[in-house]
Amino acid sequence: MNKRKWMAYILYGILVTALFLYLLFPAGYMEKYVRVHMAEALPGMAVQVGSAALVLPPGMMLRDLAVVEREGASPVFAAEKITVRPSLGSLFRDSISLNARARAYGGNITARIVLPEGNRAGGPYEVTANLDALDMGRYSLLNESLGQRIEGELSGDIRYRGVRGTSLEGEGTINLLLLDGSLSLSADLFGFGAVDFERAESSMNIKKRTVTIEKLNITGSQMNGSLSGKVMLRDPLPRSMLSLRGKIDIPALNKKISVYLGGTLEKPSPRLK
Repeated sequence: MNKRKWMAYILYGILVTALFLYLLFPAGYMEKYVRVHMAEALPGMAVQVGSAALVLPPGMMLRDLAVVEREGASPVFAAEKITVRPSLGSLFRDSISLNARARAYGGNITARIVLPEGNRAGGPYEVTANLDALDMGRYSLLNESLGQRIEGELSGDIRYRGVRGTSLEGEGTINLLLLDGSLSLSADLFGFGAVDFERAESSMNIKKRTVTIEKLNITGSQMNGSLSGKVMLRDPLPRSMLSLRGKIDIPALNKKISVYLGGTLEKPSPRLK
């Protein structure tokens, strides 16, 4: 057998061995790696991972991932499955760019995460995400924080720039659309125990722990309305302060009402005129 054939067999053996080492890399190490590095990026949070494995094309698959503030609490975020792959272009630059796809809350999330200064502790990061048909009835933390039940199909996009190791100190934009929604009320409002709506559309900016709601328009057969204002973010999040103003039109009662919404996310305080 000539030298070229021997070299081909050797290279083939090396590639097959590398492939098996890659795919059979101990899952326990992967899970620990994910928990440690995500905890560094999300201060004050605990990360739970059901399983982790390397996949082809080169990347990592996580199953049953949950991010929680404390043991036993409802997850801040949970996903049945997440696949993360590096962008091939970033392999030749100092920056790190990752592409992620997740199955969560009955819908899909696609995201791109960029670390312009690589994996440096305390370095900046950028996130661009697209949400598609998430079932908000499954997001128990939101319902617990509001003290009401909110349902509907959520889609939208998020852009955020921040610094690793800090919480909500960055800036970005959020555009959301909630279809076929329903919000339960702790007490009857104009005879309604719950507000059903066809669509709720919002456009928001985040900067230095303040969310500016440029518009929140709600359209439905029971009522139509619009709100704008600010949410001052606090830790924990349910204690964030509200300052929203707007108008509500109730066709069934032939009423148009001015609204001010103060208080906190967990204990909103509406005033009507």
